Amino acid sequence: MKNSIKFCIGLLSCIIVSACSGGKYDGYSYNKKYKYYYKLLAFSDTYQKAHSGDVVTANIAFGNVDSDSALFQAEYEVEVGKREKTDLSLLLLEVHSGDSLSFIVDKENFCYDGLFPQEFDSLKNFPELRMNVLVSAVLDSAAYYDYRQELALQQQAKREYEDFLIQQYLKSHKEKFVHLRSDIYKCVLKQGTGKSPEMGNQVTVLLQGYLLNDEKISEATKIDFVFGNKMQVIDGIELTLKTMKCGERARVVLRSDYAWGEYGTSDGSVAPYTPVVFDVELQKVSE
Repeated sequence: MKNSIKFCIGLLSCIIVSACSGGKYDGYSYNKKYKYYYKLLAFSDTYQKAHSGDVVTANIAFGNVDSDSALFQAEYEVEVGKREKTDLSLLLLEVHSGDSLSFIVDKENFCYDGLFPQEFDSLKNFPELRMNVLVSAVLDSAAYYDYRQELALQQQAKREYEDFLIQQYLKSHKEKFVHLRSDIYKCVLKQGTGKSPEMGNQVTVLLQGYLLNDEKISEATKIDFVFGNKMQVIDGIELTLKTMKCGERARVVLRSDYAWGEYGTSDGSVAPYTPVVFDVELQKVSE
């Protein structure tokens, strides 16, 4: 099972098991077999102990060992018990729901595959990394299946409600929107006469975002970026730009799948499962 991640930036001061001798980090013990340091910060009285095959949900903050600040924080769902390599599935084996622990792992012995989103891959370059972990739940396979089923039903209901809100928005506005694809509606406010952006082009775009109630979520912002590079703009904006010509100005309505999805923005300005509206002006396209 692959790790499931919820992304956000922030701090956490809260990570396990396996006995061994002390090491060079104050208060940490060292696991000689798997070559990592660990310290229990706080423990829970719960009997929900993670055994092989169980799924652990934990909030993990990653940072440099020389700093108490977290550079990246995320929530993970991990099936524990695999022992082929030192990774989260091994570190979280035998934790209890509610436990708070800290690990220090080194680059050579720890597997980072799939752990960070692309924009935080540089964390892999630290010689050693501190991981502060707060365990929120331990579920056996049956309980996890029930949880995922319930979550899927909730997500479906939220997406159906999004579609209802979008249709209400379209009906209440006089602009003529074209249905580009299942989750994107576009209205051309000003025709463009230049070229459309292609992969690798340098583009300049003016953006202003709104909620469906016309509340601003951002001021008008000019962005320069290489078209096609990941994590420059949300997916819905990039897909819209493919349909535009230089000089064109358009308004687009995006379902959350093409905006900030099930997590919303890290600052809370856009809640999870929230459709948004953007005014987009493609000002420049160059090689």
